Amino acid sequence: MEAICRLNELLFDNELEIKELSSKVGIKLRVLYRYMNNERIPCLKNCIKLSEFFKCSIDYLLGLSNEDNYTDVCSNRTFVEIYEELLRDNKTNNHNVSLSLGIGRNQYYNWKKGISPKIETLITLSKHFHVSIDYLIGKEY
Repeated sequence: MEAICRLNELLFDNELEIKELSSKVGIKLRVLYRYMNNERIPCLKNCIKLSEFFKCSIDYLLGLSNEDNYTDVCSNRTFVEIYEELLRDNKTNNHNVSLSLGIGRNQYYNWKKGISPKIETLITLSKHFHVSIDYLIGKEY
């Protein structure tokens, strides 16, 4: 399933104007329009802002799931800890995942330094490991 931002649907369902959303979540109007027209996938920071505002999961927001499993419960685990656990559970390593998914091996070292993965990478990893994006970033169900 391709990521398609459900922003239009969420605005309609919540009887909200895009200008109002822009001021409430602190995302520029032109950026929101690009999301609405599926010209751009929201960055992780904006995905989190929008999912928290609309009380929906990031997977639902991006059209990766038809089920809205929103939770505002966050674990104390970092993305890297969760990723490393998934590697162990799947009896693989970063090198193999990087090769099979086309993710640069050096990304792992950036993540370990605290740099957040791009949303496109999270989508790829969530599909590969059969988990949600929310799970990957520490929002557990």
